[in-house]
Amino acid sequence: MPALARTLAGVRLGMTKQEVQGALGTPSKLTEEPGTRFLEWDYANGVAAIFGGAAPGTIVSTVRIEAPYTGRTAEGLGLADGRLGVDRVYGIYRPIAQAPDVLRVVDGDGISVLVGFDAQDRIEGIWLYMDRPPR
Repeated sequence: MPALARTLAGVRLGMTKQEVQGALGTPSKLTEEPGTRFLEWDYANGVAAIFGGAAPGTIVSTVRIEAPYTGRTAEGLGLADGRLGVDRVYGIYRPIAQAPDVLRVVDGDGISVLVGFDAQDRIEGIWLYMDRPPR
């Protein structure tokens, strides 16, 4: 099974804060999750870089896209695309979580993609994250 992408919306898992700022600029909103070691940088274009998890607060452990993001993933998926496109891209992976509104797949390196769907079965968000530190 091929490895899942490590980059979403120009943000690569494992990037430092300086690298993210160099790629996307200054975030429009900074949020620190109370009681956790997660720091979220939100951008006006619908991209979020979340630092923490495996390497608390120092490297990107999660990338999220939501509206108003208008780009596409490396595999060609975009927000508002239908479930058939998601099945085409991720159908070779064994789903870890699957429900009417979500699909999660994971590769052998512990990298996960979670796709959230709206009531019309269109993509409303995509999360790329790591369960373990990058190699």
